[in-house]
Amino acid sequence: MRISLSLTKMAIIFAVIAAFIAALSPPLCKIVVTDIPPVTTAALLNLGAGVGIGIIGLLAQKTPLIKGEKHLSKSDIPWVIGLSAAEMLAAISMMAGLTLTAASNASLLNNFETVTTAVIALILFKEIVPKRLWFAILLITLGCMIISFQGMESFAFSPGSLLVVLACVFWGFENNFVKRIADKSPVEVVICKGIFPGLGALLIAFILGEQFPDLGTAAAVMALGVVIYGLNILFLVYSERHLGAAKACAIYGINPFLAAIVSCIIFLEIPSPLLIIAFVLMIPGVYLAATAKGKRKEDKADS
Repeated sequence: MRISLSLTKMAIIFAVIAAFIAALSPPLCKIVVTDIPPVTTAALLNLGAGVGIGIIGLLAQKTPLIKGEKHLSKSDIPWVIGLSAAEMLAAISMMAGLTLTAASNASLLNNFETVTTAVIALILFKEIVPKRLWFAILLITLGCMIISFQGMESFAFSPGSLLVVLACVFWGFENNFVKRIADKSPVEVVICKGIFPGLGALLIAFILGEQFPDLGTAAAVMALGVVIYGLNILFLVYSERHLGAAKACAIYGINPFLAAIVSCIIFLEIPSPLLIIAFVLMIPGVYLAATAKGKRKEDKADS
């Protein structure tokens, strides 16, 4: 009983930490991409996550969290290739989008990842999408359209917002690919999610002729990647294992709203009426998405 309670509390703490890290990601990346080209930024963040988590995994390989995990196998290679490609394209799209839109907008638009993940799961993997999740998809999509809309004069959508939405589409593919290897070592998955997309983005940056930052700046960006792209995913995966996906995502789902608030504070942004309307629409959308699935056996045992 004590051990179970301890694991549950630890899992809740992990979910809160993951949400807080995710909330810091858009404003911190917004600061970084003002000085470094977007594709290079995406490459360094991913490489930092892969290398950093690899080092952490080596140092902590005998701890209870890592010991006994299943290793990735040859049969997992197609999923690793798919999630690596999706992560690379998502990171590049997000960094490019952050150069063209406010960090608070990008933060709320991250909710669209829930929509794309569910739709791709339905179309490609024939998964059942509950009615509650369809309502969530409708509310979140409306919120994203409101944030992206530039006005009746041009009846156009912000290029920056559309790039962030595109990033969420790629992350939707990635989430579905990761789900296929969810029983394997999270450390190994994060390493693959970091190093392979990082090397791919780095190659694209060189082809585009982007200027590489000095080594000190590059190291700082990679260190940031360890936290926002590496530890973030690890904390969330371990939280889901002990709380179940619904409970963990209900906690983690607050991160876009925290991010929007943090962005407004850091960049002294005054929320626009459209941002506030989108905020109000997305709150019930995220709640419905987080509670759409039934409880696992572990969840019933805890309640």
